[in-house]
Amino acid sequence: GSFTDLPKEISEQEGTFTHVWAQVSWCHAHGVVDEILKEASKSLKKGGKLVVNDFLGTDEKVLDKTKEHVWKRLHFDALLGPNAWKKKVEEAGFEIKQYVDLTKHLQHGYALLAEAADKHKFKSEDGALLADNYKVSSEVCREGQIGMNLCIAIKT
Repeated sequence: GSFTDLPKEISEQEGTFTHVWAQVSWCHAHGVVDEILKEASKSLKKGGKLVVNDFLGTDEKVLDKTKEHVWKRLHFDALLGPNAWKKKVEEAGFEIKQYVDLTKHLQHGYALLAEAADKHKFKSEDGALLADNYKVSSEVCREGQIGMNLCIAIKT
């Protein structure tokens, strides 16, 4: 199975689940988030909860440094910004009950990772210093290029 092709054991129970939970996984498939939300909706009974913690991009133009130091390292090819992400959820028939912007926490986490990676001279898979990638990741968080959310939505 996958996000868009759930295993038979789940699809046979369509409309019976009370919760769907995803943590920092949909970001690797933002290009098909409409299909993911469709499967989540089919799985949930009316009033069921969709709980998602996701890595986000920007609703503005993506900067080259973001693509080089974040998208490349994390193998992203599409990343929705917060407004586009919320719109997709609502268009899929969910009512957002709570939405928390966790970007400041992500920025702080990347700053701490940069310090640790610098101390140990860790490298990314492409040979670049991981500390440099993490420093830029922290910087682009502050610039609104990347972020993180926690969303609780109800199937209407």
